Amino acid sequence: LVLLAPRMRRNAASLLVLAGSEAPRVWAKATDMDDVVRAAVGEIDESQRIEVLALEPARLSGGAVSDVSHLVAELLENAIQFSPPSEMIRVTGLFDMNGYQLSVSDRGVGMSDARIAEMNRILHRPPALGLSVEPTLGLYVVAKLAHRHGLEVELIRGAPGITARITIPRDHLEVMKGPEPRPWDAGAREQ
Repeated sequence: LVLLAPRMRRNAASLLVLAGSEAPRVWAKATDMDDVVRAAVGEIDESQRIEVLALEPARLSGGAVSDVSHLVAELLENAIQFSPPSEMIRVTGLFDMNGYQLSVSDRGVGMSDARIAEMNRILHRPPALGLSVEPTLGLYVVAKLAHRHGLEVELIRGAPGITARITIPRDHLEVMKGPEPRPWDAGAREQ
């Protein structure tokens, strides 16, 4: 039962997203991107299959933390479901000219070009969800969360598998600065 708690909590949050409700938990402060990703990984039953390769330091604005973590967890869950049990799911993050780009890559069965195009249409313009239960329900949640914060999510064919690329606009980010130089370091450089 303890292992089901994160999934049950995420499923309940997903239903609220689909119903159009705002996030029940909103962070007041900006949060390090590695903590946002770590929270998403913590929501996954098979978290040992997730490998965070590199995350360029950044801080995500507090109002987006809960939703971005939920969005990443949905993409991680999808990647795990459609990948062989022996394959790792890889997460990377870096700045690009459009903002911060998180990538979730799997080496699963992949999709046809037509199916990728259909899923990307849903991600770019989330439709109203009907009463039928879709096998891609998590993708509708991702689309709604992305739309809520002006994020861009795109699925890209891998060799094999799929990469989900999430672009977080710069207005949701703070660049993390390195430590301030110590006074004796500054003096040593001047000599």
